[in-house]
Amino acid sequence: TVNTAVIPQLVDFLAARGVKGLFVGGTTGEGILLDVDERQALHAATAEAARGRVAVLLHVGAQRTETSVALAKHAAGLRPDALVAMTPIFYGLSDDALVRYFCAIAAAAPEIPLFVYDIPQFAINGISPALLARLCREIPSLAGLKSSRVDVQVVRQLIDALPRERILLAGNESAALGSLAL
Repeated sequence: TVNTAVIPQLVDFLAARGVKGLFVGGTTGEGILLDVDERQALHAATAEAARGRVAVLLHVGAQRTETSVALAKHAAGLRPDALVAMTPIFYGLSDDALVRYFCAIAAAAPEIPLFVYDIPQFAINGISPALLARLCREIPSLAGLKSSRVDVQVVRQLIDALPRERILLAGNESAALGSLAL
């Protein structure tokens, strides 16, 4: 279960030490293993505790599109700085299926910027440069990409596919310095 009582203390601790943003419910925190109610409670408690002091990015990716859409709708009511959604895991999906998945999430919260989350080493489905370019064309609220790839050559290709006004977040510590250099 999620111990929401300690979230304000954790957010205070991080904000006091200069943390600029919180990525809530991602893979490192095992957010995708929580059920929908637990994820919503985690999102709500963190958004409330942050109170505009630090950016809040809420991860809404899930195995099923309907679950991601429900999480995105709930998150939109919390007014986060952005939503983040990784691809569904385990089963390989076509680019067309991934476009439908991300478009459904964006449509559920069109006023909230969306980051797509590329972590193929865990999710099986990666965000290719061609898919990223297509998502940038089809999703007006797409703010950018969080890439947790280890291969910085692919990260370079993703950067090239990303319009300049969009953001790339480097999510793999082992490749962070190389990603920054790119």
